[in-house]
Amino acid sequence: MRITEQLILRLYAEAERQSRAGEADGDIVADDAIVAEIVRSEIFRKDYGLISDFTLSRFNTDGEDWHARRGLSQPYFGGVKAAAFSDEMSKAAAGAFHRDVDFGGKGLRGHVISYAAGNLFRMFGCDAVPEGFVDWVERIRVFVQELQLLTLAGAPGADVIASRKDPLLDELGAILPAGFPMVSAGIERLGDERKTLEELAMLLFGGVESTASTILWCMELLGRGAQYQAILRQQDRAERRELVGVFINEIMRRFPAVPLLVRTPEADVTIGRRRFSKGRPVMISIIGVHHDARNWDDPFLFDYRRREFREKTYRHGAFIPFSHGPRTCAGARLAADEIREAVLHLTENFQIEQPIARLAFDYGLTLNPATWESIRFRPLH
Repeated sequence: MRITEQLILRLYAEAERQSRAGEADGDIVADDAIVAEIVRSEIFRKDYGLISDFTLSRFNTDGEDWHARRGLSQPYFGGVKAAAFSDEMSKAAAGAFHRDVDFGGKGLRGHVISYAAGNLFRMFGCDAVPEGFVDWVERIRVFVQELQLLTLAGAPGADVIASRKDPLLDELGAILPAGFPMVSAGIERLGDERKTLEELAMLLFGGVESTASTILWCMELLGRGAQYQAILRQQDRAERRELVGVFINEIMRRFPAVPLLVRTPEADVTIGRRRFSKGRPVMISIIGVHHDARNWDDPFLFDYRRREFREKTYRHGAFIPFSHGPRTCAGARLAADEIREAVLHLTENFQIEQPIARLAFDYGLTLNPATWESIRFRPLH
């Protein structure tokens, strides 16, 4: 078993233990009140391990650097609220998930990435996904996963980064269309083209990868829930949208795209009854927060129509798939809309089947189902 999968299983096991005993492990934090304090605090520095040696971006910077990088993309994400953009997203989903699409084999993940990338590039004013971008996402994912493995193992990665960093960034620079607005804006705001490419590498990869992984989880669980698919098809469009929204929230609760965050305090600090020592990394378990029995009924049950989401009775801090506070993911609205449209069109056009009962995890910056290649789609007529 890979060390990354061991880590995810440890987080689920610790969350289950915490639900019984009410206390987290020494280096894991899963209490939503403490997590909220940590992610809002300037004392806790983001810690992405060797990934930070590969690229710096809004994901892994703090202070003024974070504000500068945040300001680069925030205006674009804010425009997602426009009705015209939502209409375009619905059309994109209809084109991506119609009855004649072939999802066979390894093409499924590439197809989902292409759909997510299309929405992201449309937000930036591009009519199409640049040629070669989907393949680049897969290559950078393999590299990021390798850096995570090295970080978890405590192994040096300088030689690996030195040999592969520049080629990946150069490739991205060649892929982006001429006049791509984020490049010129990035150079103006960050003062350097290389810094801009680093920012864009993680912004584009993270935005596409997190959405794609959540859609894959939706397909995985839909494939295990034929009865739920039937219930969805019996509803009118408005009711279907509401039920799908509940289902997607439950997906993000049980299988969050970003299952953990790492923060390192720059000074000794006490929050609640927890004391954190300067320089000692702390693992924030999003999985643990999402499975706290104080906030969720039967938290380890996957409930397609979970009451807390239907009735909106859950505590805000108990559900943080897009992080929390000022660090909330800028693309949360975009991701929620495009995932919902994908699920709506998938269930309207296909009977989705997952014959494999075993559930396995593939973790590489985001959490993916390891069995997605077995998902099957039977067109509805």
